[in-house]
Amino acid sequence: MHATLLAAAYVDRTTMSGPAGRGTWNPSGADVPPDGRVFFPDWPRFTRADRASRFVLAASTLLPGALPADPARVAVVLGSRSGCLDADRAFAASRADRPLPSVYARTLPSTAGAELAILRGCRGPNLSLVQDAAPDLRAVAVAVAELAAGSCDAAFAGAYDAVEGEPGSGWACLLLLGRAGVPGPATLDVARTPSDACDAAPARSPLMDLADFLYDPSAPTAFDVAASGAGSRLALSVRRARGVP
Repeated sequence: MHATLLAAAYVDRTTMSGPAGRGTWNPSGADVPPDGRVFFPDWPRFTRADRASRFVLAASTLLPGALPADPARVAVVLGSRSGCLDADRAFAASRADRPLPSVYARTLPSTAGAELAILRGCRGPNLSLVQDAAPDLRAVAVAVAELAAGSCDAAFAGAYDAVEGEPGSGWACLLLLGRAGVPGPATLDVARTPSDACDAAPARSPLMDLADFLYDPSAPTAFDVAASGAGSRLALSVRRARGVP
């Protein structure tokens, strides 16, 4: 299956990276900055969002502002190992005193994808994958399959994890994909083969390395990554388009 990679971006506890380059967005590294106006001067939804959604929304602001297709034809596909675990724990803790409806509303694994769709105006398919076997690569594979099937013309695909207190947790990475043949900085191919193996989760999502590759002029012209789990092996292959440094 094939698609065009239009853009990529990520944020973690301290770093942001995207088409405009890399930089620091949260010097303290303690948590997502509580002041949502850093990214959304006129959008208070960010300040009310759960922690996982904040990372996803922050990453989305680093991607191009204009959608590359009719909003009704733009999909959102996100993968995660933790899903809404943070919100689940917060709601469970609140039940000892008084259950918080505002927290209960976010105890759905699809919350981050819904927040992204609202922010960007996407009305196409919206899918959330929660699993331990390479959810980042599988989200991209599902998005490419949706593009190939013709159910959308563009897609935000990526992954996130944000569980308070867990080492390495607190990041989101998004790719903006178009249908195969659309002009863009790189092409993306996905191959799926049967496999009984199950790779250990890497310390850093390969999608973040992919985003760094896309905007590094000194990087090679190709980026390849693969992972096995859930009965299959996924291989992603990215090639720079001709004429793109």
